[in-house]
Amino acid sequence: MGPPETSFVKINFDASFLEAIRCLQGIQMRLDLGFRKVVVGEDSINVIKKLQNQKEDMSMIRDYIEDARIESRDFEECMFRYVGRNANETAN
Repeated sequence: MGPPETSFVKINFDASFLEAIRCLQGIQMRLDLGFRKVVVGEDSINVIKKLQNQKEDMSMIRDYIEDARIESRDFEECMFRYVGRNANETAN
């Protein structure tokens, strides 16, 4: 994508940003519904690796990753698993 015309503002974002938000919202929804044991299946390997890693995340999505980690502690059990896009589409 080239530079925008002068009357436009260009907005770039990484898909991981949206995936991290979606993951956090899914965790919050399952908590609200009272689920105690969950497997968070995500098709973004980047997001899953960040959620599984206990080191402080310094990426642009760190706030969402940290919030998801904190929220996930309220479950009795919570596992983060990578699922490929094909497996994710089958579940829908």
